[in-house]
Amino acid sequence: MLVRIPSVLDKEGLAECRRGLENGPWIDGSVSAGVLASEAKKNTELNQLDPLAQRLGELVVGSMMKTAAFQAAALPVRISPPSFSRYSDGQSYGMHNDAAILEFNVGGSRLLVRTDLAATLFLSAPDEYEGGETDFPMIGKRYKGHKGNAVFFWNVEPDGTPDKRTLHAGLPPTRGEKWLLSQWIRGPAVQV
Repeated sequence: MLVRIPSVLDKEGLAECRRGLENGPWIDGSVSAGVLASEAKKNTELNQLDPLAQRLGELVVGSMMKTAAFQAAALPVRISPPSFSRYSDGQSYGMHNDAAILEFNVGGSRLLVRTDLAATLFLSAPDEYEGGETDFPMIGKRYKGHKGNAVFFWNVEPDGTPDKRTLHAGLPPTRGEKWLLSQWIRGPAVQV
């Protein structure tokens, strides 16, 4: 269900991401949410059209693709551009399932990605914030990842309907900030 992959992003990659994000062009995260999710999404995210987001996204996707454990577990056919998110004190993303198909603007072109898998790469260490776990109530798990590690899960059933077990929420930090990025992956046609 939840696949944890350590060391997807090394210290140098993490440092480059953090430097870039420190003064990045942060916007209201609800602008990228669908109609239903926009009410639940209370965070900020890096503007995906900004060259910084595109440069850091290429760095992250390159690191993921070099990670054998990621390749073996995800069997990626297509990977979405990353969505860099920041949660400050009290910000959260309420209970939701990720959309089965997401639309992205890549180089001025429309890109639709079937979101078989959802991945989160943690850019903050667990001791940099309190609270802020990702809560999966249907399977009784809460996850707070380590900096540079990723967790991913099947987002949809083989027929394309949401996997009810992956209903989840980004709980609010009560101290500090949680930085992460989300990506969606089109995997093979059948879950393995």
